[in-house]
Amino acid sequence: NKMQGITRMDAALDAMRPLGFRTQLILRTVNELLDVYGGNQGWCFIEEAYYKLLMEARHCHCFYR
Repeated sequence: NKMQGITRMDAALDAMRPLGFRTQLILRTVNELLDVYGGNQGWCFIEEAYYKLLMEARHCHCFYR
């Protein structure tokens, strides 16, 4: 089954790349958010509302870093 190899990170990358976000930027932001939310339990917050938190976090980094 092809879907077995799909990870949550793969899904985040697939969702964010068409919006113009670079792979390294997505990976770094997801990992930062997972650290903030205490590890893998943070995925529910990242995935909620089609990665809204990830998009917001990424925009903040772009403007304030």
